[in-house]
Amino acid sequence: MIHGKNPAPVPAQLRLTGEDLVLREWTENDLPAMTDLFDDPEIAHWTPLGEVLVTRQNANGLTASLGYSVGAAYGGRRLGARALTVMTEYAHHALDLPRSTLSIATDNAASAAVARAAGYHLTDEPPTTTVRRGWSLTLRTWARDRP
Repeated sequence: MIHGKNPAPVPAQLRLTGEDLVLREWTENDLPAMTDLFDDPEIAHWTPLGEVLVTRQNANGLTASLGYSVGAAYGGRRLGARALTVMTEYAHHALDLPRSTLSIATDNAASAAVARAAGYHLTDEPPTTTVRRGWSLTLRTWARDRP
């Protein structure tokens, strides 16, 4: 609990704006773009979900775990950092969560650059190893605390 209250619930239909972006739920009209994104081998390798997302990470619900993916065709526009910034601000202020984290593979330099650009720092937490789609990944935790 934060100051005697539960964290705010996530609305069923979420639409966020900021950083010259509009973040919204997928629709059926997005299926062609989703297919292109999720079929990209780089997206499939690094992420279990190819999108921007926020999940309450632990039992007390006070930490948000965020994820993001940007298709190769959209590189060079800072979309990942901008979307991550919008989601982080939403988690910290609208959901009243004091901390947000990212799990980034040690050899995923592009994702680490996005994290840094959005104000995240590498933590001292020990790395974890997971297997996704037959690949073994060593993940490090990055964090950004609410100011």
